Amino acid sequence: MNILNKSIGRFPLGIWIAFIALMFTFLAWFMQAYSLINWEGAIKLGVQNESFSGDAAERALANVERGIALADMVWPLPIAVVASIGLLRKKLIGFVAGMMEFAICVYFPLFFAFQRWSTHRDVVLGALFLFAIPSLLGIVGLWANRTYFEQLTYKTELYGNVLHVVDRFFPSSKLCSRCGRLNAELTLTD
Repeated sequence: MNILNKSIGRFPLGIWIAFIALMFTFLAWFMQAYSLINWEGAIKLGVQNESFSGDAAERALANVERGIALADMVWPLPIAVVASIGLLRKKLIGFVAGMMEFAICVYFPLFFAFQRWSTHRDVVLGALFLFAIPSLLGIVGLWANRTYFEQLTYKTELYGNVLHVVDRFFPSSKLCSRCGRLNAELTLTD
């Protein structure tokens, strides 16, 4: 059995790795949000590179960087939210959104690395280690567990059934199979 498919609590290990990788992507988007709020503070932290206090060329580059930070917040952040909720609810949309988010988080640092390796090597390495590598691990974790999502959807469509994923503490054994009435007084010994 593949180690990434081994269940640990509610999810397989690969899905847990994807959740951890998603936490790293949220860190990236929160750092971009911080950049929009306090640009000079983000420069001191090493999150951004170009300052608004330099010459005209540096200010122009800073405006480009601010636009990129804003774009980073507008579309990848909602995908990360959809991925997190979808994975928690064991939905196929969580798998798809997770793969999209991780692809974005691999692409951005690599693109940044090719642009800025010679001038901002420390920021590039930080981006690669904080976002690209965890995202690659998230892709591997999700891909190893793709059947986890595919089987649920496939079987329900094949047999024309409806899939209801309920919490493990849902009192299904206390429900009447005919009328659906809940017998709250029913115990395990009954």
